[in-house]
Amino acid sequence: MLDECKHELKEGKEEHISTIRKLCRLGCDYGFTTFHRYRTNRVLSRAYLPVIDLLWAIDMKEESMDYDSYLSFMELLGVCEKDARYLPFVSFEVESSDPTSKVVSTDLMNLLSTHSRFSFLVINKNAKGSGSMSVKRAEAIVRTFNYFEGYKSVHVIDSSSVDMLDKHEPNLSECRIPEFVGIRQWRGPCEGMSSFRDLCSGKKLIECLGLGNKCKLYEDTDDGIRCLLSFLGWKIGLLPCYRYKPTEVLPSGREATYHVPKIDTVLFLQLNRKQKEGITKLLSLSNMEKRCDACHIPLFGMEIEGGQAGKHSIGGIVSLSRYAHYKILITKKRDIDLKRALRAFSLFYGKDIFSISSRKMIRWARDKIKR
Repeated sequence: MLDECKHELKEGKEEHISTIRKLCRLGCDYGFTTFHRYRTNRVLSRAYLPVIDLLWAIDMKEESMDYDSYLSFMELLGVCEKDARYLPFVSFEVESSDPTSKVVSTDLMNLLSTHSRFSFLVINKNAKGSGSMSVKRAEAIVRTFNYFEGYKSVHVIDSSSVDMLDKHEPNLSECRIPEFVGIRQWRGPCEGMSSFRDLCSGKKLIECLGLGNKCKLYEDTDDGIRCLLSFLGWKIGLLPCYRYKPTEVLPSGREATYHVPKIDTVLFLQLNRKQKEGITKLLSLSNMEKRCDACHIPLFGMEIEGGQAGKHSIGGIVSLSRYAHYKILITKKRDIDLKRALRAFSLFYGKDIFSISSRKMIRWARDKIKR
């Protein structure tokens, strides 16, 4: 349920209202759509439904080059427009009083329920109470949470620092993915396409679509499907990347000690200048570890699986489960066991992992190309 923030906030203490109003105004200034008292729709039946103080969301209707194609693809996945249009990007929980450690732990769970790219817990260091919750203590709670649950991009800031946001310089070093991340060597499924630079520009792709029988776009092969996914990304205004390694999320200097999975195709949403400035300024207030790239959102992560529901296919689900916002498994065979595995991982990780057949994808692309 979305309750758009109009800066006319009445519930809560004066400090609480003041901080939310400031964050709400800043979100609007930086080009985000802001929602006060945000409720997520992605919950189980009869489950606890948290209410988040504030959300900065990206309006895909404004960001997409072809919003109708984006909606059409989301409908193919079974996602309605109400859920597809606004992409949760930054969530906030504001504590104006002196919360206990258990209250802070609940705040963390509430923030994670939004599946936003970044989450911020705002602490009032001047609050009086027996607990004396400080930014430093709240940071320790987040680190403990990350130790047990795996890294989450949750940051702790002081409410008084919000007033300084306008004076901070944007730290674009938080943009860890190069602008031309999509350039990968590519055995083009279509004549005249030699690299992902061609796909990113869209020029060669459009030429390819006019080659008739020479174009392998409609072939139900891994290369043909990747070409389709790249076409989808270009049409919507996303940056496609083939066999992507998400090294930007690993601890700096320790990449060699980690296994880095390769994701078949990732479609990145690049933030505009104002949005980049807003999130990098906000991150500059935090002392917490920063791993997520601040300027590119892995909107769609896709794995192509042609086999049965063995460990290899299920491993593709694991690779997707904690990276992209929308995780999609593209299958060449109908497999009930694989569907069951998808449902299980969606439940375990609390995230939607979608499945779509390659034939269905090809039919959808063919219809879009004709238009």
